[in-house]
Amino acid sequence: MMMTQHLLFRFSGILKSYTLVMLVVVLMLLQLDLAAELLSIHSILNLNHSFILLVQAQPGLFALYGFIFCCSLWYLYRPLTLTYLYIKQNLIFSTLKKYRRASFSSNQPAGQYDWLQRLSSRISRKLSIKEPKIVIDDSAYVNAKVLPGFIHAPLIVFTQGLLDKLTPDEIEAVLAHELAHVAMQDTYSMSVTDIIILLTVWLPVYVCHIIIDYVVFYKWRDKNIGFIVSLVVVLLMYGFLAFFILNTLNRRCELRADKVAMTLVNMQSFLNALHRVHSAESHIPGALDWCLALMPKVLQKFVLQVFLSHPSIPARIQALQ
Repeated sequence: MMMTQHLLFRFSGILKSYTLVMLVVVLMLLQLDLAAELLSIHSILNLNHSFILLVQAQPGLFALYGFIFCCSLWYLYRPLTLTYLYIKQNLIFSTLKKYRRASFSSNQPAGQYDWLQRLSSRISRKLSIKEPKIVIDDSAYVNAKVLPGFIHAPLIVFTQGLLDKLTPDEIEAVLAHELAHVAMQDTYSMSVTDIIILLTVWLPVYVCHIIIDYVVFYKWRDKNIGFIVSLVVVLLMYGFLAFFILNTLNRRCELRADKVAMTLVNMQSFLNALHRVHSAESHIPGALDWCLALMPKVLQKFVLQVFLSHPSIPARIQALQ
C-alpha cells in the first residue's frame, strides 16, 4: 500500500511538471505571436502559424514528443551534471555506502563527510523518501541544489563554499530544505523549467551580450549595455510571461519547502542558513544591479518579482512565523 502511494505521488508530480512545461511553451509561443503581430514581423508570424496548424493537426503527437522531451531531461540531468563536474575536475564524491569514490581535485581526507550521509538517511526516513546521493562540488560558491531522481535516486549537490562557511546545524537545515523539495516532487518541474529558461532566455541573452558589449561597445562594456538590451528584447518578444510565472511558482515551492524543513530542524539554525545561502543563489543578474538602483521603488518591486526565483529573506521568515 505504501509503495502504491509513493508511485501515485511520484506520477502526480511528473504529470504536474509536464503540464507546467507545456504551459511554458504555449505562453512563449503566444507572446511571440503577439509581439510579431504588433511589430509586423511576417516571417515570425508565418512560422508561428505553421507550427500552430501542425499542433492542431496532430495534438496527440505534439503531447507525446513533449513528454519524451521531459522524460529525457529528467533521466539525463543527473549524469550530465556529474559529467560536467567531473570535467571541471572539481568534484568530490562523499562517502555514501557503496558510492565511495576517489577525490579528483581535493586532498580532503576520506570519510570527512560521512556525517552528511547519516543526516540524509535520518531526514529521508522522516520524510518517507528514497535516500539521495550526495556530491560535493569543490567550488567557493555558497550554494546547494537538488536534481530529480527519475529512475535513479535523487542527487543533492553541496558546494565546498557552503560546507566551509556554514555550521553543521545550518548545513542540516539546508539538507532538510533540499530533501523537502524531493518529498514534494518539486525537482521535476524545477529541473526542466530551469533548462528551458536557460536555453531560451539566458543563452541568447549572454551570446548577444558578448557580441555587443565586447565587440560593438567595447569601451563601455562595464555598463553592460548589450546585456540589458538583449534581456529586454528577449523578455518582450517571448520570455516575459514564462519567466514571471515560473519564478512566481518557484518562490511558492521554496516557501513550502521551508515550512517542511522547519518541522525537521532547529528554527534558529534554519534562519541562519537562510541568511547565508539566500544571497548567494537568488540575486538578479549583477549587470542589472545599477539599473535597479535608479528605478522607483514600485518598479524595483516589479523587477524583483520577475527575476527572483527565491522569496526575499523577510518574506521567508514571515511565512515561517
